[in-house]
Amino acid sequence: MPAMTNDHLPRTNDEFRAFVASVEAHPGYQRPVAFAVGIASYAIGDWDHPGTVVPGAKVLDTWYPVVNREENYGAAAVLAHVTGHLSGSGTVSLTLEMLDRALACFACFAGDGKRHANIEAIQMARDVLAAPVSPDPLAVPRAPVVSFVGALEDAPADASGVYLRLHLLSARKVQPHGQNLAGIFGLLNNVVWTDIGPYDPDTFDRVSMRARSHGRALRVSGVDKFPRMTDYVIPSGVRIADADRVRLGAHLASGTTVMHEGFCNFNAGTLGVSMVEGRISAGVVVGDGSDVGGGSSIMGTLSGGGKEVIRIG
Repeated sequence: MPAMTNDHLPRTNDEFRAFVASVEAHPGYQRPVAFAVGIASYAIGDWDHPGTVVPGAKVLDTWYPVVNREENYGAAAVLAHVTGHLSGSGTVSLTLEMLDRALACFACFAGDGKRHANIEAIQMARDVLAAPVSPDPLAVPRAPVVSFVGALEDAPADASGVYLRLHLLSARKVQPHGQNLAGIFGLLNNVVWTDIGPYDPDTFDRVSMRARSHGRALRVSGVDKFPRMTDYVIPSGVRIADADRVRLGAHLASGTTVMHEGFCNFNAGTLGVSMVEGRISAGVVVGDGSDVGGGSSIMGTLSGGGKEVIRIG
């Protein structure tokens, strides 16, 4: 798409709508079914400057403060315009120039008294990118990205795209089995989850030695490809007694309570009011008004050979 000069920045709401229409009329452009601006964390690649993102580094996680599904197409058009993304699924690393151009496109909304979550996310991304690299010897490299989903039927294209799909589930934008999650285990990297950030297991011994040499002890909560949901998404109207028991990608409807021995995996969960005192394995769906009793366990799709889907209620 052609770059937009300052002379053509939308100055009014009408001009913004006209700008969005011009982007959407571009040959080959297709509205994404979902998109989000987020912050990706990477494996340390430069041990002299650990907070610096090294090209080709493993993506350890991606956090999206707001996710969009079939909504906010104006913001999608702006992000597509500044990144050159036309259609399909994929993730683009954001530069300061891209972020500044995006914020300039939204200038007409400044001071209108309304909250614009996507604009806030873009501003947050700019703040992260513009901040000086942390001198902390344990700093986790971070950088802003934007991920697009062309169609829910398409498989994810990259690790950040997988995280967007998991956020969509936990934010209740997509129900379990409502999107294609094929290949996600191959796209996700194994991660050491600590109280100060994610790290690459292959080099965690160096991280641990650095921490100890500075009088710091890291608390490791797990070594896995999936993090805790509550570190990324807090759905409204739920109670979770032990955050370690709910993975990112769990779908918990309002009115759900997950007790201490309850568990909910990704691409699984509840569709209404439910008391969960047992295990909801991957792929399992519990209907409104149904409970999972203490200590019970429901076989998941992964254990069932990848094809058997169990629903209760």
